[in-house]
Amino acid sequence: MNRREALKAISILIGGAITPSAHARLFTQQSDTPLGYEVLNKAQIALVVQMSDLILALDEHQKPIFNLVAFVDLMLAHTVALEERTVCLQGGDLIIAKSNHACTLEDILRALFDIDARQLQHILAVQELPLPEVEEAHKKSYLMYKFIFTVREFLLLGYFTAQQN
Repeated sequence: MNRREALKAISILIGGAITPSAHARLFTQQSDTPLGYEVLNKAQIALVVQMSDLILALDEHQKPIFNLVAFVDLMLAHTVALEERTVCLQGGDLIIAKSNHACTLEDILRALFDIDARQLQHILAVQELPLPEVEEAHKKSYLMYKFIFTVREFLLLGYFTAQQN
């Protein structure tokens, strides 16, 4: 079984957890909210778009094929528990706030992505802990990487399971 077939099989299993109304909204792209999204606000949408640009590096003719932001929004809304979603979105807001004070969003994300193996091991060890057990000095980092890991997982799942024409 190749990687694409494996991801399709996993997405079918996850798809059972998504409500039929969520499936319908994913395909119709309509919602009651003004932006058309259930969970993500305007700044978080821009952050997810920037992450998708950095992680997937789609060219201009591929971008219209994949509506990954809508997929990420629906996955966050329907497969992530409310507490975990709240923690995740707080991390996104911290990344956005950091970009307002320093460099561009792309520079901030590149700095968060480009870490050495030792830092990665530390980040992964901290991510295994529940939020109340994380030391105060590491909470911001914990929240930012919670957002990055969650959204990255959904971006890759959405990309590799999307039907291309």
